[in-house]
Amino acid sequence: MGLGFFAWYAGLATGGVARGRQLQLRQPFLRLGWAVWLLGETVTAANLAAAAVVLLAVALGRRTAVATPARGRD
Repeated sequence: MGLGFFAWYAGLATGGVARGRQLQLRQPFLRLGWAVWLLGETVTAANLAAAAVVLLAVALGRRTAVATPARGRD
């Protein structure tokens, strides 16, 4: 896991934080797909429901505007 952090931060430095963040949002779906492909796991209704909840949260988060407070002069 420690070596994975080095690879992750090197990837962020190379590809940029914005692109890395998009990959991070896809991780639950990638992990589910890899578990099926590499380990022969079965996909249950609960897995699909959790994936749908994550997808919905990402979609709502992308549509929600975040207001930044104006900085006053001191």
